[in-house]
Amino acid sequence: MGELLEQKDNNWIADLAFETALGYYTPEELRLKYELSPQKHAVLETTDTFKRAVQAYRREIDEAGEHFKLKARKMASEILDVLFEIAGNPEATDKDRILAIDNMCKYAGFDKQREEQQSTGITIQIANFDNNSPAT
Repeated sequence: MGELLEQKDNNWIADLAFETALGYYTPEELRLKYELSPQKHAVLETTDTFKRAVQAYRREIDEAGEHFKLKARKMASEILDVLFEIAGNPEATDKDRILAIDNMCKYAGFDKQREEQQSTGITIQIANFDNNSPAT
């Protein structure tokens, strides 16, 4: 266990516990990031201290509502990859490619910028002050 603690950053175990609680990365990705062998990672995950830290972080994440946001962000990232493939696929139909590009623009927020640009015009209202004649 002493060998496990020989890392550059003193907070790496807390960071690993937090990222484990998030569930955003796969165990393989975490092992690569923290330079852990599967055996060392397995030993660390069985310690009571690590388990308690993961549970505490999960509670904190759930209470703050961050878990849902992070999962949605990860899903959007995965969808973006698929949309990018469709948009650049010459074998896809034109309709599918255009729809993929349109959705990518929406996810990137370009549609909001377009709405803001369109709404910065001048509005003119014509009022009819003569109640007896129709407005022309």
